[in-house]
Order: sequence, then C-alpha cells, then structure tokens
Amino acid sequence: MKKSKHGNYHKIIAFVLIAIVIVSAVGFVVNGWQPIIDSGADNGNTDKNPSVNADDKNNGDNTEDVPVVVAPKYYNYLTGLEVSEEDSRRKPISFIVNPTEQLFGVSSSPLSIEFPTENGGTRLLVYSDNATDLGKIGALQATRGYISNMLKHFGGSLVALGREDIIEYDQADTEKQLIDLTKISGYYYTETKHAFTNGDLLRAAISAYDMTTELQGVQRLPFTFTDVGEAKITFKDKSGSVLLPYSSESETRLVFDAETHRYSYHKSGSAKIDMLNASEVNYDNVFVLFADSVTHETTEGTELIMKTCGSGSGYYLTEGTYTTI
Repeated sequence: MKKSKHGNYHKIIAFVLIAIVIVSAVGFVVNGWQPIIDSGADNGNTDKNPSVNADDKNNGDNTEDVPVVVAPKYYNYLTGLEVSEEDSRRKPISFIVNPTEQLFGVSSSPLSIEFPTENGGTRLLVYSDNATDLGKIGALQATRGYISNMLKHFGGSLVALGREDIIEYDQADTEKQLIDLTKISGYYYTETKHAFTNGDLLRAAISAYDMTTELQGVQRLPFTFTDVGEAKITFKDKSGSVLLPYSSESETRLVFDAETHRYSYHKSGSAKIDMLNASEVNYDNVFVLFADSVTHETTEGTELIMKTCGSGSGYYLTEGTYTTI
C-alpha cells in the first residue's frame, strides 16, 4: 500500500463494463465516440423546425451535413444498449462473490466492480440483467458499507451473505435495497463450505422482502465523459494487459485479446471461468479508479474502508488502448 501525504492509504478499484455505454439519452457512445448515423428513415426524432430546410443545409461550400445522433427508445441503463420495453424497465440485481473461488452466473454481467479489502483480498460486485433466471449464483460473500454504497450510483438491488462492517460507514444508506440472505432462511445453500443461490430462490427472497422488480423513474449512470459538441475522447496509447497487484498473494489481471478485442478476467494467474455455462469471464471496457482508503484497527479486528464518493483519477481502457481520466 502506498501512503499519501494526508496519512490515508491508496488502493485500486476496477470498474469493468461488458458492453458499449451510452452516457445519456442524447446519444453519445463510449466505444470510439462515434455517433450513430441516421440512415434517412423517419425514426420519430427528426427536427421539425421550419426555419431549417434543405436549401440551408447546402449553400454551395461543400460543407458536410452534421451527423444525427440517434438514441434507442428503450435501452438498458447500465450499458446504453437497445432492449425491449419490458427489459428496459427491469430492475437489475447485483450480488457479492468471492473472485478467488469457482464462479457461477457472472459471465453475462453488464457491470462488475472489484473492491479491495484488508490484507490484499478483493470482492467482486456483479450486476446481472437476468439473475432470477440463473441456475446458480456464487460463491456468495458478505457486503461492506463502501461496496453497498455503489447502489447510490448504479441502482438495483443487492444480494449478499450478510454485512460485516466493524466501522460504521456513514455514506451508505442502502438497507432498503439490500437482500441479506442471512436474515431470511431457505434462500441460499452451502456446497464445499461456500454459499450459493439461484434464480428460483432469488425470486422467493425478493417476494419475502416485498421488493419491486421494476425500475422507478429515470435512471442515469454517474459517468461524465464529454458534453455535446466537445471533442471526442481519443485513445492513443497502447495498453495491452492490465495488472492490479492487490497483494503478493492476490492479483487481478485483465488480459487483452487482439482477436476478440476483449479483456479476460484473471485472478492469481488463472483465467476465471463461469462454471454455470463454461464461459470465460471477459469485458469490453475497463476503468481503473484510484480511491482513498484507510485501515481501522479495532478490538474486533482490522477493517479497510474506501471512499467511493467524490472525484479522483484513473484510466479508461478499450480496444487495447487507454487514456487517463
């Protein structure tokens, strides 16, 4: 760990996204920041301003038309990708898993976030669009206040095997969205000393907690890349693979594949496989964010707390290139 001038400690949290992201409904896209060009068909978004006509568009100076950016009518707010109206209203479910164990139900995640814990360990917060349809999910772990705090930014419900905060985390107020499987019996099971659940049990747990399965109101991601009309983000530097050395015993590596243009998720030297469908866990975009953290020593043990609100620096990687953010 690197000690700062202010006495805090610095660790790395990695945001990993699986798909192209539309930042807002106006239609900016992340992957190369290329607009979606209107092919000429009437899609309902045409500007009907009578002061603009065909003659005004071409005044003889060979100026090209400004491309029209078209956002999908219904989209997954975690990715910006077009989905059905029903799927656009579905509330995502996230869950905490141990990335060093065999993983189930994580390969189709639109968003995963890896957090450090004390002694160089990590936990993986995994979002799912179809958690209630999965045959197996795990291996499950307990949440922390600074992990649960992500619900303030990304929404959804969080499934966890309890909450193990020693120090109260004053930024977290997510109890209404937390499904604590240790407080309701019969909604998880144990195999080889690890806890798992599945879609059927999750549906029952959601019903027991009387939680809604639909999004309420307009949902927006907490990403701000550039405003309309400003220059697009450029990626000039080649990145290759990404190494996050949380400790000598635990490291995360995101290995870029030049053929698939994706980053495969490796833990402690081995590629992680979703045992549910034998699929490699990989992603299209990677954010590495630096955040202040402090380790508390108490009579009950040692606990790391990370600041997950505010601003900071990091890297954004895509297509084997990177830029600072």
